[in-house]
Amino acid sequence: MELTSPFYPRDYPNNIVETWHYTAANLNDTLTLRFLNFTLEGCCDYFAAGTGYDIWDESSLLIRANGYAVPGVVTSPSNTMWVRFSSDGSVSSPGFRAVVSVNTDHCQASEILSANDCMELTSPFYPRDYPNNLVETWHYTAANPNDTLTLRFLSFTLEGCCDYFAAGTGYDIWDESSLLIRASGYELPGVVTSPSNTMWVRFTSDVSLTFPGFRAVVSVNTDHCRVDLLSDTSCMELISPGNHWADNYKIDMTRYYRAMSSTANISVQFLTFELTEGFGYIQIGTGNNSADESSLLITTSGVYLPNDVVSRSNSIWIRFINDANRNFAGFRALISVDLCLCQELLRLLSWGLEG
Repeated sequence: MELTSPFYPRDYPNNIVETWHYTAANLNDTLTLRFLNFTLEGCCDYFAAGTGYDIWDESSLLIRANGYAVPGVVTSPSNTMWVRFSSDGSVSSPGFRAVVSVNTDHCQASEILSANDCMELTSPFYPRDYPNNLVETWHYTAANPNDTLTLRFLSFTLEGCCDYFAAGTGYDIWDESSLLIRASGYELPGVVTSPSNTMWVRFTSDVSLTFPGFRAVVSVNTDHCRVDLLSDTSCMELISPGNHWADNYKIDMTRYYRAMSSTANISVQFLTFELTEGFGYIQIGTGNNSADESSLLITTSGVYLPNDVVSRSNSIWIRFINDANRNFAGFRALISVDLCLCQELLRLLSWGLEG
């Protein structure tokens, strides 16, 4: 739960005494207070927190702070916590922003990724603007403990001063020692690789401006991982990565596509298809997990043009594998929500080139 001073990030009023009480439902749980921002008048305005219910019980005090330094994590030894903020009659400042939570970070579910899997990660409502006052978290784990995880950004537009994307290794989203990246603004971050098989991601926004946010892909040890978003009028072409590979050249490439509409299905139509029978083949499945055998829609090889394939949901994965010392001409396919529109666009493009 988010906790802020009155009117944050604008200056808080003078002469106020604000109080809050928090209780964990489970008597055996404890509460944790983590600060995101902290700017108080140094001499005379104070933030205080303690365990129990009595906001004036000094013996229960856990923290009393002011000034500009962001305080450390505060943990109540019981399932209750009180908070008190007071300001005097003179100078005011933007105040504070914090998060109060029950100590259950270790219980959060983790997305499990198998080798060569990739998973899309976006800010809420992307590509529309994300909401204010967010604290969103994600956890990822590679199924093989010897694997590592990689995070690649496709787009990145956050408020530069106050909204942040952070990622780290391990499970604890508040462990600053595990931090791998903390970014905001408009510049696309570089590739982030976790040194372990686990990665946490945290996204926070403040109460003011919002932006489209971010789109990224989390993958296990592969450079061949991409997620493409399809609008109702999108038409994407997928072509095999090359022709006549040298002997024993291995390809293992997975692509993921997702329709922006949750009710749309994605279709794949092959325009050309020539793979070495039994050595080079295409697999197509519905959903986001190519390791899920129940999601498989088609496995095909050889030189015969496959039938059109339609996903059972608004997402589809396509995997291309070549594992032999044979040459092939490859394939060319269209991926779209509306294949008829896609074909018409292709026809017009071909007509324009011929003219």
